[in-house]
Amino acid sequence: MSDGVRTLRACKEGHVLSYPEALDNRANVEEVDLAFCSYCPCRTVYLVVISPGEGARVAAVGGPQLFEWLEEQDWPRSTYVGHDGSMFLYRMVPSPLDLILAFQ
Repeated sequence: MSDGVRTLRACKEGHVLSYPEALDNRANVEEVDLAFCSYCPCRTVYLVVISPGEGARVAAVGGPQLFEWLEEQDWPRSTYVGHDGSMFLYRMVPSPLDLILAFQ
């Protein structure tokens, strides 16, 4: 059995970011925003937010400091473990307002 994968176009070069489909499902079922950071092949870091009913979107673009910023948040951490043992780390965003305030 394999895990479903979702993709999101990241940059002007057409690169895509991949994440487990299970995160979309969790966001929808629990009605909570989920956030994770991912490197693009062009060495840019993207902060991606998955919102219930809306799916994934790029919330911020930058460098390694985005990983650091996400680590500094006290948002609940979670790990998705795939059938093959691969792990995918992400955070549950307590409130959409937290994201708005973070990037003002």
